Amino acid sequence: MYALRLFFLSSLIALTLQLGLTQNSESLGDVARRMRQSKEQDAGPVPAANGSSQGAESNPKSAAKPVSVLQLFAWIAGGMSNDYLMKQVRGQGLSFTASDEVIENARSAGADSDLANELKGASQTAVTANSPEADAVRGMVQAAIAIKRGEYRGAQHQIRTLLRADSQNPDLYFALGNTYQQMQDWDNAGEAYTRAIQLEPDFAYANGQLSFMYYKIGDTRGARSAAR
Repeated sequence: MYALRLFFLSSLIALTLQLGLTQNSESLGDVARRMRQSKEQDAGPVPAANGSSQGAESNPKSAAKPVSVLQLFAWIAGGMSNDYLMKQVRGQGLSFTASDEVIENARSAGADSDLANELKGASQTAVTANSPEADAVRGMVQAAIAIKRGEYRGAQHQIRTLLRADSQNPDLYFALGNTYQQMQDWDNAGEAYTRAIQLEPDFAYANGQLSFMYYKIGDTRGARSAAR
């Protein structure tokens, strides 16, 4: 069964390449996420301490944190699809209030009307203990908008500045990887995505992007390994 899923992903990536698509995140990231969820479902429920069973979603260790404003714009900058972003906002909630300014900036960075409406109606479920500084958020917003405009080098400068202060943030490396991917700088893109995965092994979108990158350079074995 797992081999079939790998074959399905490999076929989909190959088809994507044949069509000449460079903006792959709307398909590959979602495919990688679905594969990981399917693998978790195949593994069965997680045993609870009292002898009963519970799904992964109810496991406190796998509980998703609310989406922060820095994370939102890093994900947009990284090329996550609007549909996937909507699901994250709906499922995880926000650690901030989506003001008109936030929504307008999100639109400028590539958010469609559905995502904008989702942000507008989302509830602030919690405030994280380490809320991002205003300067960091401003820099990430600028980077996301720069990527939307095709100003990849400017975005790289912004993100690397943020990484100097927050070097353990996988979302920043994910966004950085997309800037290099859009420039077809596969070596640097691969390094950025690999670092994101090292920091967050279950980062399905980063795995999907890394897999795509390996296919672009003709490394089928690396692509399949990243897809796992």
